Amino acid sequence: MFEQIADCAPVAMWRADATMTCDWVNKAWLEFTGRSFEQELGLGWTDILHPEDRIACVEAYVQALAKGQEFSLHCHMRRADGVFRWVLHQVRPFKNNDGQIEQFFGACTDVDDMVKANEALSHIVRERADAVAQRDHLLSEVQHRVRNNLQLVLSIIDMQARSTPACRPALALIAGRVRSIAKAQALLLDPIGAAQIDLCDYLPSLAQGVRRAAPIGFNGPGEPLYMALGRAVPLGLIINELLSSALIAYNDVPLQMSLKHQDGAAQIVIEALGERADSNAVDAQPSQLVQRLTTQAGVKIEVTPDTARKFVLHIGGLG
Repeated sequence: MFEQIADCAPVAMWRADATMTCDWVNKAWLEFTGRSFEQELGLGWTDILHPEDRIACVEAYVQALAKGQEFSLHCHMRRADGVFRWVLHQVRPFKNNDGQIEQFFGACTDVDDMVKANEALSHIVRERADAVAQRDHLLSEVQHRVRNNLQLVLSIIDMQARSTPACRPALALIAGRVRSIAKAQALLLDPIGAAQIDLCDYLPSLAQGVRRAAPIGFNGPGEPLYMALGRAVPLGLIINELLSSALIAYNDVPLQMSLKHQDGAAQIVIEALGERADSNAVDAQPSQLVQRLTTQAGVKIEVTPDTARKFVLHIGGLG
């Protein structure tokens, strides 16, 4: 009855006695090998193993079966058309009521397509890993050169400002813009996820790059708040412009920058913490450059024309 049922199984099956000698195979086995029933008996089945796999395969069988343990292994078996295929062997012992092994049963599954697909996938993964490594190396080199070039630009601007005092305010603005770009470029060396920048680190570093008489303070949340690099760069330029240009009338008054985050949106508040020295000076509105950058950064600017000049930047879509 067992043999009749096993002959209907879609996988190749075999049976060995307690001496590990094959005494039966099913029809699926014979269909796979294209050999006769008699050829597979005893150790005849080893003839279809690939020469490079035969010794290791037989040793694995002997060791595992001698211990009465179930086991599995992969090896090459010759199909009826002469092609060697990867086959998964799964073997279990059958024990009597006294715990003695009487027989071993094995099932063999053709896994050649799966093995080759995994090999092809592994090859692709290795190629991609090599490509990423080369890209990272190139990116690091580009970053190094960009950083050096930006530093050179800042040095030239500084030299020009010292030689032409009348141009210092305008050159200071330009230098601030370059520093904003340099900071974003530096943070890109170690991005989080899809090239993101932590605003809690980014904003105070921008404040430090602005040269003014009074200090600029910063308050932010206790945990990172990430923003996509594509938006963070124009945001940095906006912050630099507001700190350096729009609030220039408060140059001798401390400024405070605060960052708040709630329900997927952020708010940046920049305000002067006192009266400006020149009370007759006219408040400056955000420049045309700032207004153009707000679209790129996804930012809306709210101007509060009160005694303590204040700008509120509303940022949505941070998650």
